Formats: sequence, structure tokens, C-alpha cells
Amino acid sequence: MQRHEATRHSIRWLEPNPRLDGTAADVAHQVYRTALFMLEVLDDGIELTAGLRKLREAKDCFVIQALEDSQEGPS
Repeated sequence: MQRHEATRHSIRWLEPNPRLDGTAADVAHQVYRTALFMLEVLDDGIELTAGLRKLREAKDCFVIQALEDSQEGPS
């Protein structure tokens, strides 16, 4: 199925960065799988686009936290 341009644009930014490794990569891949699931079950629309945008924002936060965690090491 052909997706709306806004949907294609949004999903592109959710693709995991291949330079990530460890937990940060795992987090990025899990968020991407969630986005792909949403594309499977939902039609294009303004709420899907908004949700993908918010998911991208959340992914950025989660990945940053994973990177911070890996810098800190165990207590």
C-alpha cells in the first residue's frame, strides 16, 4: 500500500541509527518495531502522523538515556 508523504517522512526518522550499539541500539530497534506495528494496523491520518512524531521524540529520549547509562557504568 502506498503511504501518505507525511507518514513516509515520519517513519524514515524512526529507523535505527546503524552507528548505535548495545542497549541504545536495542532501544532504537524496539521503538522502530513499534512504529512498524502501528503502520500495519492504522491507516494514514493526522493522528498517526502526530503519534509517529511523538514516538520519534520519545525514541530520542530513550536512546539518550541508554547512552548516558552506558557512560555511567555500575554504581
